Amino acid sequence: GQPGHAPPAGPLPPVRQGAPEPLPPFEQPLAPPPPEQLTEREREVLRLFAAGMTSQEIAQHFVVSINTVKTQLKSIYSKLDAHSRSEAVARARALGLLP
Repeated sequence: GQPGHAPPAGPLPPVRQGAPEPLPPFEQPLAPPPPEQLTEREREVLRLFAAGMTSQEIAQHFVVSINTVKTQLKSIYSKLDAHSRSEAVARARALGLLP
């Protein structure tokens, strides 16, 4: 070849993209995180609930409307990630919120 001349440029080999490293699976904590703290009133409602009182009876006990009790129950369900009265009571017991 002549000095100072580069060899003719052929087609470049394709750039090999390495496969991205798979991310490690998200570490799940063994224990569920502690629930949001229930208010004192929510714990009271839960205790009466566990004792078998109806929403109506709880409303009369606290001298509030049934809607107030229903709102408190929704909040309790949400904080305990429960979808029924029995599930809420079972979760509360498991978490030591109820005897």
